[in-house]
Amino acid sequence: MRVLFLFLLSFSASSLLAQNTSILSPSVLVIDTTLNAMPAFNSEVMKNTQGFRLVGSEREAGNNIVYTYSNGRDGTIHISYRYVRENGKDIIVYQSVSADLDVITAIYNGLFHTSIAPNIDQASAIGGPIEYRHNSYQCMMQAYDYRPGYWELSFIK
Repeated sequence: MRVLFLFLLSFSASSLLAQNTSILSPSVLVIDTTLNAMPAFNSEVMKNTQGFRLVGSEREAGNNIVYTYSNGRDGTIHISYRYVRENGKDIIVYQSVSADLDVITAIYNGLFHTSIAPNIDQASAIGGPIEYRHNSYQCMMQAYDYRPGYWELSFIK
C-alpha cells in the first residue's frame, strides 16, 4: 500500500510539473548564450536565497564551470554550466542548480514565479518542457548525489 501511495505521489508531482512547466517560463535562462551571461543567472538564483555567499568557482574537465555558494554552516548551492565551442564562441548548452530541498524549492519558485511546496518524494524525478524567449528547453528536478536531501534543478537544450 505504501509503495502504491509513493508511486501515486511521484506520478502526481510529475504530472503537475509537466503541466505547469509547459506554460511556465523562467525569469532568466542562459542556455544558447555566451559564458558572459552566467552572472545574470547566478544573481537571479541568489535573489531567492538568504545567507549564501560565493566561496569559489572552477573550470572542470569537459567544458564545465561550477560556482559554489555557502551559508557558512552546512548549506551549499552549486550552480553548474556546460558549454560547447561554436563558431569561435563558448555557448552554454546546460545549466543546473543544486541545493537542499527547501532552498531548491525557493529557487524554483523564484525562477518560475510559482509557489510549490517542498514535499517531493525523494525517490522521484520530475520534469518537462519549458519555454524561454520563444525557445523550448527541458527542465528536470531530481535527487542529487552530492549529499542526502539535496536536489538538482537542471535546464537542458
